Amino acid sequence: LRRLIVVDRALAIEVLVREAIQRDDQSTAAEWARTLLDLEAHPAASETAQRVFAQIDLASGAADSALRRSEAALARARLTGSLRDAAETELLRCRTLVALGRRTEAATELQRVAASARSRGDEGERREAARQLRALGRRVAPERGSGWEGLTEREREVALLAAEGFGNRAIGDAVFLSPRSVAGIV
Repeated sequence: LRRLIVVDRALAIEVLVREAIQRDDQSTAAEWARTLLDLEAHPAASETAQRVFAQIDLASGAADSALRRSEAALARARLTGSLRDAAETELLRCRTLVALGRRTEAATELQRVAASARSRGDEGERREAARQLRALGRRVAPERGSGWEGLTEREREVALLAAEGFGNRAIGDAVFLSPRSVAGIV
């Protein structure tokens, strides 16, 4: 890693930290994160370092600290115009909001992130936002102006039944959904 330029070194360490967290190996993740301490003040690596420390905090249950760090990393990424880093940090911030019990705020942000990713053609970011929304029991809002084609098959069924005047309970019985789920679709 020492042979890499600073920004690449920081990104490589982030990958290693993320992998250790996914394997639930907190000590290895923390060990890799410590190697970022000497890069934390470097302008080319500071946002990545903050994002890595936020991931460590989130994995260890320190969601308040993770939120502060992710917001600092996000501000820095926006300031430098690094769209990819900002996008990745926004997704981390949303996971942190969920951990803090701020699910509605997270869902709103994820919808915004998905729409922004779609407009930039960043399919990976849009898919990750959609995945996080599904975990919250939501889905990415259809693109404005997409009309009937923007709806899922289930949403079309519900729309047709609602147009015929059926209430949420009757629609739910017909399509095997709860009235509350039907209300969300409507």
